[in-house]
Amino acid sequence: MTVEAQTVFTPPVSALVKTACFDCHSNETRWPWYSYVAPVSWLVADDVENGRRHLNFSEWGKYPKSKRVLKLGQIYEQVSKDEMPIQKYLYMHSDARLTAAERDSITDWTERERDRLMEEKNN
Repeated sequence: MTVEAQTVFTPPVSALVKTACFDCHSNETRWPWYSYVAPVSWLVADDVENGRRHLNFSEWGKYPKSKRVLKLGQIYEQVSKDEMPIQKYLYMHSDARLTAAERDSITDWTERERDRLMEEKNN
């Protein structure tokens, strides 16, 4: 199950996460034209594979609760420090650049979702 099916997302936060995160951290990657031209294609494919290995929002429901809590903490840390999205991604995807307020929206979501998961009795 996807992150949207497993979490409480407000529409604005969902849109932010889709725009800023899903290309590298889901199975819903939008492959731009240059991702089909070697050698750039190799770099893009490697970045996406690496991103999915660290976090895949499309596989969120398969993660045990403890892993979801851990991932939410990592999202909080990296987004609050402006480490995600990574700079090289932003060169070609300016729409993924997050303002301070947008980073706050995402980190607020991670805190609320982490609290909600910690209050759950099962799983």
